[in-house]
Amino acid sequence: MGKIAQIPGFTSCPSCNSVLQIDGTAIAFFLKSPANAFPCSSCKVNLNLFDVISKEVEKNFFFTTAYHIAGATSSVFTVTMNRGKLLSIDLKEYDVPATATVLEINYTPNGLLFPLEVHGNSPTRHSIRHKFELYPVSFQENPIEQAPLNMMVTWINVGDDDVALNHLIRAFRYYSSSNFLDAPADSQLNLPFAYENTVIPANVAIEMSLVPVVRKALARLGLASHADDKITYSHYLNLLLPLCCGRASAPLLPDAVRTQLNVLRKKRNEIGHSGKFDAAVSKNEMAKMLTGSLFGFHYCKLVLPSFELFS
Repeated sequence: MGKIAQIPGFTSCPSCNSVLQIDGTAIAFFLKSPANAFPCSSCKVNLNLFDVISKEVEKNFFFTTAYHIAGATSSVFTVTMNRGKLLSIDLKEYDVPATATVLEINYTPNGLLFPLEVHGNSPTRHSIRHKFELYPVSFQENPIEQAPLNMMVTWINVGDDDVALNHLIRAFRYYSSSNFLDAPADSQLNLPFAYENTVIPANVAIEMSLVPVVRKALARLGLASHADDKITYSHYLNLLLPLCCGRASAPLLPDAVRTQLNVLRKKRNEIGHSGKFDAAVSKNEMAKMLTGSLFGFHYCKLVLPSFELFS
């Protein structure tokens, strides 16, 4: 077994191109900053982290950047292939936890042997196994017998009880799927596969995190009423959340994040009411909504616990 490298979420500073590690800590720093500024550790330029991450989610390099930003890790390692001999892979041998969900596997042959995945009569298409076999083949007239294969396995470990994060990761999985990437921007036919599958879980992740806590905070303030069932998610997001933040002296949800959460909410409503969007949604727009959901998720983890201090 060769050396195993772990790759966290990262991007480059748009000002100096130095590496920026992107994780929940970085997003929390941005959310707590009074001006929502994030200084580059190298050039010290204050960055709009929301815009930086949104652009990275849109590019989704190697189909894994969006996963990394959502909290996933990539394990990178090299195996040796021998032509015509099955190669068994067990990901636990490469530091991938047995409880992890494997999101993506990238194969990069470093020679003239290419890996074919072995499967049964009914190939598994919607999940990735931790144990599988590869069959190295050559397409050359004078084939080589042995060659290295670089593998990058992207995974995330989320407990079943972390329902909101599971919904968020589900949204990122749909976004990163070929259904989304291959959908023509003006095609209504592909929308059920390409867009609604991303919008619904992305919205659920925020709504289920935000509404119950704000509702309890209002009750402790004596502001709950018999009209509670008439208060919509929009009211909680745009009116009641700022009220509770003021009472708790907590940071307000940044305007850029709130804007995208409202776009996400409206798109969710369009799907629920008519089964499709009123107008085509571009990948850029979807990336901004998904980034809004990601930042909103971290905001809920950061700010909502302070509401428990209400007397």
